[in-house]
Amino acid sequence: MAVEASSPLWERALALQEAQLREWPALARGHEFLRKALWREWRIQGWTVKAQCNEGRRASNKARVDPASVEKRPCFLCAENRPPEQRGLDWKGGWWILANPAPLFPHHFTVTSARHGREPVTRRLGDFLDLARDLSPALSVFYNGPRSGASAPDHFHFQAYTAGSLPVEEEVLLGGGPRRGVLARLEEGEVRREVVEAAGRGMLVLTGPDREALLERLRRAVDLLPRPAGAAAAGEGWDEPDLNLLGLFREGLWRIALFPRKAHRPACYFREEPERLLVSPGGADLGGMLVLVRREDLERLEEETILGIYREVAWRGEEILERLGPGGGAARREN
Repeated sequence: MAVEASSPLWERALALQEAQLREWPALARGHEFLRKALWREWRIQGWTVKAQCNEGRRASNKARVDPASVEKRPCFLCAENRPPEQRGLDWKGGWWILANPAPLFPHHFTVTSARHGREPVTRRLGDFLDLARDLSPALSVFYNGPRSGASAPDHFHFQAYTAGSLPVEEEVLLGGGPRRGVLARLEEGEVRREVVEAAGRGMLVLTGPDREALLERLRRAVDLLPRPAGAAAAGEGWDEPDLNLLGLFREGLWRIALFPRKAHRPACYFREEPERLLVSPGGADLGGMLVLVRREDLERLEEETILGIYREVAWRGEEILERLGPGGGAARREN
């Protein structure tokens, strides 16, 4: 897949992955794991939830990501520690787009800051919006906070993936799901804000064509979220609110879902065998695709278990409505 340097960013990213599949055996193995992944799907309260069992994700699923553990290992996103076969695509002079060697999607990239370290996500929300726009329409993007699914919490990064792969895109961001899930809506200039409850997890959805107006409201929402107790002692960036972001850009509109988090992992992750379920939710999971690494966990999943996992790790819609609005209670309730 030969592309020009002036080609759209998504075309160059896909060409990078195609070349890396030939050059980098670890990436080819990761895609073989993905090809062999097992799947299940449910309709829960009218919403689609999928589960992917992918043994190639075992290291990410079981990673110790507390600050003390992270400090003891080399950062695998820093250029000096990456495999010699791994090449990157420069974006905006301060970011590298890298093919993800443990993919969850046919096209899966880590978009990493060129500089090691954490910083508050509010400083990078503009980059998140720009990335969603620049990778449109082939790819969508998500962000995992340091205690919300990030496997490299010490190095700021986003992820990009094959557009349309997560149910929340079609059912929430593009409006194809049950309208009873919309708890409140507020039109504020060119920005629409909605609070949505979908199968046990709530989200704040922002939609609009004006980058600066959308960015201001997204920053305001993140700033209103609580910081984890004691997290500031771990250093700047670690004390940001626990959250995931999912975003896309279609037909001139940004469509962003913000998932405030209650917990990093659900109680079932810490149970003794055989009751243990190895599920460590990040942005893909909140987007409607639970990621598992053991066949027995996939076979044991039931609707009530999934609802319980979402309710443990994510805020409910009513909690978001109380804390974030939209409009501080002045929004029009839909049901």
